[in-house]
Amino acid sequence: MSDVLYLASQSKNRQELLRRCKINYEVLRHDADELSIDPSLEFNEYVLAIANEKMKHAVLPQAEAVKQRPAFILTADTMLKTIEKNPHLIGKPIDREDARRLLGLLRKVPFLVTTACVLEKKKFDKKWISLEKKELIVSATAEFCVEEKEIDFYLDSTPESLSSCGATAVEGFGDNFLKSINGSYSAALGIPIYELRKLLKELDFSF
Repeated sequence: MSDVLYLASQSKNRQELLRRCKINYEVLRHDADELSIDPSLEFNEYVLAIANEKMKHAVLPQAEAVKQRPAFILTADTMLKTIEKNPHLIGKPIDREDARRLLGLLRKVPFLVTTACVLEKKKFDKKWISLEKKELIVSATAEFCVEEKEIDFYLDSTPESLSSCGATAVEGFGDNFLKSINGSYSAALGIPIYELRKLLKELDFSF
């Protein structure tokens, strides 16, 4: 019997990645306050801290649902940082106008896209107990160029961009504007799949 990876994320990209890679998963919600994390942390530490905060506040499955099998919980966070003399940390756009601003900024400079993941193997014995915990941070550098006159067309064609870091929907129609990427493409989408599979194997996850 294959195990279930419980994904504490509403991200459609992350869900699609797991589906395509034939990793059996179910979606959980979390109640984390991402704004509570200190943004002055070093970039990688900051992204990982958010993923850990999501793990702390993941709403775990009912004990009966796992049928005394281990539960594998995954949280992730993806963030962008421009690569320039005075780098900008970039999250999700507030609204469509903010998305226009971010796309204008990213058109001019390459950026680092980093995904941090936290994976925990838990068991239920009157309460949830953590058996093992793994963390990973994987990055890619990219250029995403949407010309000013194409921004509205791009935003209309990629509604998911308004919930993506930097409004950069780099999959599907967004591929038209991905000038270059160097590193893990799946990390840019929200989960570094190669590294995740390796960690799942280390935790004896049954595919």
